[in-house]
Amino acid sequence: MATAQSTIDHLFDLLSEAGPIHALPMFGEYGLYCGVRLIGLVCDDRLYLKITKGTRDAGLEQSPPYPGAKPHFLIDEELLEDPDILLPLVMATYDALPDPKKIPKRLQGV
Repeated sequence: MATAQSTIDHLFDLLSEAGPIHALPMFGEYGLYCGVRLIGLVCDDRLYLKITKGTRDAGLEQSPPYPGAKPHFLIDEELLEDPDILLPLVMATYDALPDPKKIPKRLQGV
């Protein structure tokens, strides 16, 4: 099942305060970027945030977004409706990740 555009639009609205949010097609689904940093994936209409040193103890369910992938935080529907919890988690994830060595062309100049 592919991710619906309405899911991506909802994430843009919800996470816009964290910084410039972008979703680029990746593996038949979407990579979720904040600025130029890949912070997670959107697969089958579900948000998976990368686990970082600073967020490891968040107490959230962990699941791989696709077979063979490293576990990510699986963000449930309840948390998707609570920006007071989700935004700090997204910003902590962003802060813990380095800028990529190669920036995707569509994100250059962001």
